[in-house]
Amino acid sequence: MSEHQVDLETLIRDIFKQKKVKATLQLNSECHILADDIKPLVKLINYLINYLRQLTKNPADVSLKQQSNGCLLCLVISTDEKTLPPMSDQLEEVLRSYKAAMRIVFEEEKYLQILIHFCMDRVPDSVVIEV
Repeated sequence: MSEHQVDLETLIRDIFKQKKVKATLQLNSECHILADDIKPLVKLINYLINYLRQLTKNPADVSLKQQSNGCLLCLVISTDEKTLPPMSDQLEEVLRSYKAAMRIVFEEEKYLQILIHFCMDRVPDSVVIEV
């Protein structure tokens, strides 16, 4: 398969609409990545939505911003949880295939933030960073 440009703004908006998930979306229409297959990316975004939904009943805040070296997707929820359930082992492989790195910021009983940076030029050294 050959790589083609994927419009992240449209993809994310469509996934949230299809799943009928309440969220505040602030998505930059200039965010694109190259990919030969978007199915794993769709599964990744669906997985993250489901992961967040198990931790709160409140809507998520979702932003997508263009940066000089790629795009940053940020998902934030408020939560009353003291611990986080483990994430899938398969995330690292999927993130690598899209030249992406994920960072998790969690403050117990307050919020969870998942940041995914899609790099323009190279696969990040560290793909999943938990803080």
